[in-house]
Amino acid sequence: DSKMSFSLTNKFNPINYIAKIIVLKFLNSVCTGQIVIYDGGKVYRVGDQSSQEEVEITILNHACFSMMLFSYDIGMGKAYANGYFNVSDLTKLLTILAYLSSNTTVYSITNKNI
Repeated sequence: DSKMSFSLTNKFNPINYIAKIIVLKFLNSVCTGQIVIYDGGKVYRVGDQSSQEEVEITILNHACFSMMLFSYDIGMGKAYANGYFNVSDLTKLLTILAYLSSNTTVYSITNKNI
């Protein structure tokens, strides 16, 4: 399966690794829809596992996780524009994430409300 083939950045970066853990944990709070993330040979399913609303993301560069963590939606947009990940249905992903952000208090690294 080409979605599970490889990542463009195979070098380990501890910041991207920690960012990935935090972003995946945050995305698991999705209560409407399911996001399937293909990252090299690993598959992560986050959100509502019983939902028929599903969107697939293929990670091509792990820097996308740091960008999402430190710059949230702007970082995600930049990561997508830079080709750091592909998504099966961008509109559906943005709809799922918009619902999540409207129902979740997001905290930055400094613990201030965003």
